[in-house]
Amino acid sequence: MVAGGRNHAAPAVGSWTQDYGWLDNFWRDVITPGRRWVVATLYDADIFVRDALAHAVVRERLRREGVDVRYQFVRPFEPAATPPLEPDEQLLFIGRPKPFRGSSLGTAAHRLESYARGRFVDPGDVTVGHSVRYDQRLFSRHELESAPGQLRRSDLDYGLLLYRRERTGETERRLVALAGLSTLGTLGLALILTDDARRRELVRQARELLPWRAELHPEESAELCVRIHVPSEEQLANLLNAAEFAFRVEAVALAPGALGVQPQAEAEMVLVPDAQRQGGVLRLPGAAEVKLTRARFELLRMLVEEPSKATSSELCRRLGFASGSGKTALKRRSVRLAKLVHDLNASLRAVPGLQAGRLVRFRKKQRRYALTGARATVVRAARR
Repeated sequence: MVAGGRNHAAPAVGSWTQDYGWLDNFWRDVITPGRRWVVATLYDADIFVRDALAHAVVRERLRREGVDVRYQFVRPFEPAATPPLEPDEQLLFIGRPKPFRGSSLGTAAHRLESYARGRFVDPGDVTVGHSVRYDQRLFSRHELESAPGQLRRSDLDYGLLLYRRERTGETERRLVALAGLSTLGTLGLALILTDDARRRELVRQARELLPWRAELHPEESAELCVRIHVPSEEQLANLLNAAEFAFRVEAVALAPGALGVQPQAEAEMVLVPDAQRQGGVLRLPGAAEVKLTRARFELLRMLVEEPSKATSSELCRRLGFASGSGKTALKRRSVRLAKLVHDLNASLRAVPGLQAGRLVRFRKKQRRYALTGARATVVRAARR
């Protein structure tokens, strides 16, 4: 507890000790309304705000939650006489903490990045790099080709959620960053965290990558690296209106030293639902897209989003094959599902770059179907 604070609320210990409860209840238990927060954002020239949309999205959520906030703007890498943090103020960075090091927030920015498990790969100057490394895996944003004079654009980026609890004497402070390798990563992470449905999916993915156990202490430090992918240039051009993108948790780090990192996959697919819910499109970077019927798309979506539930009976139920009872009906459902799996594998074999053979297989030991030799993410649009 901070000495001389304004109106602190006792930390919600229960959510931190539950199965990723702190992430599910992010705006209640991490960004605690009972604490005063400073939201720090970078700006250029006189009034050009970096990560402006991410800032606006976070600002609106903080307003809804009734959080006491002070906003502070900092020029990147420049010494500035910015107001220092009060002993009871918590700190949220919008963007990479590194460029804040010239300001009064520099010490906090340095400590937040230096203690992170992900190591940013930066040039040896006052700029930021395009990659972050977790153990042996390097994650790099992808930049689209641009004509001379055009702004640089990325269709694939990574956003890092960094959290650390700092103690100095009797002072305790929470440090948080929504840190993209570029603007797309910061914005994508902000959109995920401020949308309750997307955040629940984030929790599911984090739990799957690093299963919860009692000895974990995320209240001390926590970290997520999230892949943000906009599958086409058309969607990127309309991102501010539609907010459609795919995301996947690539790394999770929780105190006192637990780390989960996604293994390297042979292929990275993106599933894009049709706006009229009549199937969807499968995309693979560098390959033509393949349209899938409703049943094939829904089967593949279930294998991606809920792999542990992909038993024959559950898939039949979800796909609407579960009518009738008795051995004859059961056999009819099994045949129908087997044919659907066969047809889906045939559709996947038509995608250049995917390995030959059956990508959807039935695993006898687990008694369920699984996607093998490839990974996929599903584009999720914001709720209207």
